[in-house]
Amino acid sequence: SISWYDEDTVFVGSDFGEGSMTDSGYPAIVKLWKRGTELNKAETMYTTDKKSVSASGFTTYDQGKPYHFIYDGTTFYTRDIYMLDKKQRIKLNIPNDSSFAGINNGKIFIQLKSSWNSFVQAEVIYADIDDLKNNKAQFKSFVKPTESVFIDNISFTKSAILVTVIAVSYTHLRAHET
Repeated sequence: SISWYDEDTVFVGSDFGEGSMTDSGYPAIVKLWKRGTELNKAETMYTTDKKSVSASGFTTYDQGKPYHFIYDGTTFYTRDIYMLDKKQRIKLNIPNDSSFAGINNGKIFIQLKSSWNSFVQAEVIYADIDDLKNNKAQFKSFVKPTESVFIDNISFTKSAILVTVIAVSYTHLRAHET
């Protein structure tokens, strides 16, 4: 796997040799590889347990500020997400079955896969990213599903958060014998 860290550096996960792959056959090691250097000189940022599915790194931007993360797919349905602050890993205190949705105006958005605290399954919640980094997050609801509306997708632009919802309309099927 490969993903930009900055204009001269990428996160890279690959088969670096003995012990560098998970039991599932995906990268277990995340490195930072600088432009113009040999891959064997890349700096190791994270190594996951061989029983995890995979590990990778990614960068997202909010108002031009980069935020760097390490993603550890601990199982097919669970993950640990770490924020890098000056290359120091800070594990985000969020449910391990939730999904990172994005960052907007200094807020991190998470979509829940199961109920958590007072929030319902599939609800999108948010908190100040610096508070989450310092383990002081006070999550709030951004959008929640209902019995007839579910959240299909959430996307971020420079000036808006786009939420696609699907309203369930009830249809009836009738069989007609011919």
